[in-house]
Amino acid sequence: MGNGHSWEKRRNICLAIFRGDSQTSICSSFNISTAKLSGYRRVADDVLSESVRRAGVFKTYFVFQQNNPLRLLLVTSALAVMCLLAIATYLGLHVNLGDPSTLSLMSASVTLVAVVAAIIGWVASLWMSYRNARMQHTINLVSTRFTQATFVSAYSAFHQKFGFLQTPQVTKADVDALDGSADLQDKACGQAVRFILNYYEFIAFGVRSGDLDIRVIAKTLRSNLKFYYDKCAPYISTLQQTSPTAMEHYSMLCDHFREPPV
Repeated sequence: MGNGHSWEKRRNICLAIFRGDSQTSICSSFNISTAKLSGYRRVADDVLSESVRRAGVFKTYFVFQQNNPLRLLLVTSALAVMCLLAIATYLGLHVNLGDPSTLSLMSASVTLVAVVAAIIGWVASLWMSYRNARMQHTINLVSTRFTQATFVSAYSAFHQKFGFLQTPQVTKADVDALDGSADLQDKACGQAVRFILNYYEFIAFGVRSGDLDIRVIAKTLRSNLKFYYDKCAPYISTLQQTSPTAMEHYSMLCDHFREPPV
């Protein structure tokens, strides 16, 4: 693909594709076949995907941001380690083995290095403990959901009404009709829709805040998260028209799980 085409010509063809120019217009303007254009479309798609992954502006707005509760502690510890190492190095450079009066500097330098090693060990131990505790907490939360009567009841009511397929989707009109029904099972189903969506919003918020391990959630709940979001997409969209922050974290986590890693 692109044999005999200058880099400038290739660039202009890709720009035309990005602009959305028609196939006929591109082929006639650059004198290329439709088969060649298909190759250029693949290249343009790869270029755009790579730019989205790497460009800071895209990451700022579209990457799923996760908080790290230990971030401040880690940064402070790193700064303390660098300062202590700098002081230890400075003292070590002024040690003169032939001058007994400078041996105290060596002792101070060795002491600082020992303090640095202790800080590094303490931070590493703290991080490992935090990571393991977060992973175990996430596993417990995920594995025990079907032992909770409220979740099981909502799960059963939801699928009894809307089935297990992607269609039909749940709309705001459906939920309003269920809420206004005199049938107790219908009312329970309307409550089930809100309960399940709020449950996964809670999960998504836990991931964003750093309280839940995203790797465990991805391996255990990824398909569930996407299924219920897509199943209830019309309902969620209507909610977000009046309240933009409705299902905010759930929406972001589902978007993150649909896209390739950034």
